[in-house]
Parts: sequence; structure tokens; C-alpha cells
Amino acid sequence: MRYLYFAILSIILISHSQSLFAQKLQLTGKISNLKMTETPKTVEFSYDVELTFTNIGNVPILLLKSDFLLLCIDREIYGIPANEKDERKLWSFSTFPSIGVTPDWRNIKKTLDAKAPPSSIIKRVNVGESIVFYGKEWFYFNKEKDKYFKPENFTWNEIKDAKSLSLRLTYRIWSLDFETSSPREEKKFGKKLQKRWRKYGYLWLDDIVSEPVPLDLSSVVIKTDSQP
Repeated sequence: MRYLYFAILSIILISHSQSLFAQKLQLTGKISNLKMTETPKTVEFSYDVELTFTNIGNVPILLLKSDFLLLCIDREIYGIPANEKDERKLWSFSTFPSIGVTPDWRNIKKTLDAKAPPSSIIKRVNVGESIVFYGKEWFYFNKEKDKYFKPENFTWNEIKDAKSLSLRLTYRIWSLDFETSSPREEKKFGKKLQKRWRKYGYLWLDDIVSEPVPLDLSSVVIKTDSQP
């Protein structure tokens, strides 16, 4: 009975400790300068994006600066299809980087392997603080379904008839190029730094999905051959 009591107490203390030190990062975005280019088979969009990372937890968060990595790996579009009432996913497309350890990446990893987070590479985001990055992104729709396109994806004609469109963007913050041991997904190097730097904050290693970003296709500028 005594052992059961201590086991329950340990679980309560662990849960309480985890709640006291929650690591939470919120990503919101705004798009602007939306442009459309039409090809015989596709309708392609490019846009500028303002990304705001906000620490909504209760410990400082350590982020790899965007100069070194901030890569969009997944784009999803949600909306309400014509003749339907409920929102659902209408389109998605993923792009993952190839993994190759170059001399530049080795030098960055060598700089990271320090006793304290190097300010030249790591940004500390304090509790309640936000930092903003800017980037350029894209997506495209097929005019017709084909064997190379996801069958669940909507075509351009279906997308333009849908309502309440929004984007969800997934960003990779920690590069697997730093993880030379296998399996890379375990992120042993990153977790070693997490433990080493914990008195400075929580090193963020996970991919992060944005909150829904409103997508207003009526604001699009149609590009012509004479436009950049």
C-alpha cells in the first residue's frame, strides 16, 4: 500500500512539474502581394508571408534563426466546398529537403555545439514575446485531375467556387542535417543541446503548424509576361 501511495504521488508531482514548465509556441501568419500565373495545366500562386512566432508557454524558447533555416514543408488549404456546409481540407502539398551534410552545415553544427546558446545562430524568445520573420511562398492547383496529383485534392475550378478559404503552413525549424547519427528522426544532437541549454530555455526541435491564415483569392493580381 505504501509503494502504491508513493507511485501515485510521483505521478502527480511529474504531471505538476510538466504543467509548470510548458513549452508552447504559436505560429500565426499574414499573406500579401498574392499573384497568380496561369499555365495550360495549372494555376500557380506566389505571395509574401509575415510569420509571427509567439511564446505562449511559461519557459523561454530557443529558436534556430531563420537565416539558417525556416523551411515550409507542408501547405494545406481548407474551406467550405460549393453545395456543402462544413469546412474540410481541400488541397495539400508537401516538399521535404534532401539531406546532405555540406561543409557549411558542419560549420554551423560546430558553432551550435557550445556550452551556451550562440547568439549568432540561436534566438531566445521570452515568455509572452513574439518574433517576426518574412518569407516568400507558393502553391498551385491543377486544372484537371491526373495520375500524378493527389486524388483527394480539389481542382482549380472546385477551389475557386469554395468559401472561407484558409492556409495552414508547416515549417521545419530544426534541420536533420545536424543529425548525422541514425535514425535522424530521433534528433540526438538536438536533444543533447536541449539538455545542455535547459537553464537558458527550451530548444525547439519540432516542426510547427500555423494557425489558419485567411486566403482571399479575390485580392489576387494576375501576372502577365510583362510583369516581374
